[in-house]
Amino acid sequence: MIRESDGTGRAAGEPGLSAWTNGLSAAIAMATVLIPLPRRDGDPSEVAVSWQILRNDGHVVVFATPDGQPARADELMLSGIGLDP
Repeated sequence: MIRESDGTGRAAGEPGLSAWTNGLSAAIAMATVLIPLPRRDGDPSEVAVSWQILRNDGHVVVFATPDGQPARADELMLSGIGLDP
């Protein structure tokens, strides 16, 4: 059987790779990602970029500490007081 092609190697009217990958990324975008945190003295900047990118891509991001209690960030990292100028 000979199919008419649109020059991309697929039959005219057949969905292209971008249509397939858009559907694939939509299916993958709903993943739940666990980010482990230390119980205390953690640096929030170590997870902030990953959290933002994953969330913006539609993933659900959850955090966990070894004992299940809320994490406490290092005060020095939060305030910046005492860090090099």
